[in-house]
Amino acid sequence: MHDLIRNMGREIARESSTKPGKRSRLWFHEDALHILTTNSGTKAVEGLVLKSENTGRVHFNTYSFKKMDGLRLLQLDGVDLNGDYGNLSKKLRWLHWRGFTLNYIPDEFYQGNLVVINLKHSNIKKVWNKTQLMEKLKILNLSHSKYLTSTPDFSKIPNLEKLIMKDCPSLFEIHPSIGVLNNLLRINLKDCTGLSHLPKKIYQLKSLEILILSGCSKLDKLEEDIVQMESLAMLIADNTAIKKVPFSIVISKRIRYISLCGYEGFSRDTFPSIIWSWMSPTMSSLPFSSLLHLRIIGVQFRSKIQLTQELRRILDDQYDVRFTEVETSHAPQISNHSLRSLLIGMGSFYMVINTLSKSISQVPSLSSWLF
Repeated sequence: MHDLIRNMGREIARESSTKPGKRSRLWFHEDALHILTTNSGTKAVEGLVLKSENTGRVHFNTYSFKKMDGLRLLQLDGVDLNGDYGNLSKKLRWLHWRGFTLNYIPDEFYQGNLVVINLKHSNIKKVWNKTQLMEKLKILNLSHSKYLTSTPDFSKIPNLEKLIMKDCPSLFEIHPSIGVLNNLLRINLKDCTGLSHLPKKIYQLKSLEILILSGCSKLDKLEEDIVQMESLAMLIADNTAIKKVPFSIVISKRIRYISLCGYEGFSRDTFPSIIWSWMSPTMSSLPFSSLLHLRIIGVQFRSKIQLTQELRRILDDQYDVRFTEVETSHAPQISNHSLRSLLIGMGSFYMVINTLSKSISQVPSLSSWLF
């Protein structure tokens, strides 16, 4: 039904005028080809779609667009434009140009009203020579651009919501200004095989919900700072060089799905296996079911060091651990190394572990920790 309604709407637009150049939408190949060939477009045209119907590319001069100053949607496939890009409409909001052949988007092309830029399978090496301020841009898709080496300076596109750069094998640098994108919801860098690291600023993206890094075969590390991505719900990073799941992943408040280091699935299913992989050799013989029900029944701290409320919350909420006061005068000593391994095994954060391991002097024997 959706296709029928779409086609009916297109036919109504086509019948609105006998002259293609005076129609608001030019969906049909022959109509778009006619007005670009005869330079007969007018300000009435708001949308134009032209896809090359053969293996060769078609070429036009940008002058063909000069009178179409009301154009808001432009979709080209296998089309080359030569001339002054200042002839393109300043009202353009949606640009889909498959196979864009220039090395970058020309400076004279006004893009201040663009909401979507989709340049899949382009030849660009960089997006812009000089970045314009584009406060309305929400989607930037440069997938399958094999010559693209770096992302743009994101400070000029502050309201970006989706950054899609799948299969850009020459991409080796993500601009550190990515940290300013307070509205960014999705990053897709799948199969960017030249990318070996992520900028530290990327972990400041508190609104990010989906991060896709699968196939980035040179990427070998995710920082513990990923915990700052407090909205992250999906992390897909399979087929990378990453060997270790960050501790902070397990204490993430929002993450629901993960594919990383051989672990794949919903967090409730994968996190227990990740925690198990962190256990020290001395604890590896304990049954898995018992480890999930570990309960601390007593800890003695030095007078000035108290267990942080955050650690209490994590252990209480995620591992069913409860704290009670007990007499510790007969509690034997346990090494800091063993305590560190135990806390790591329970998935608590690494910064707290480092602090506690230096402060605790006595804990109950290991056998008394099992419920």
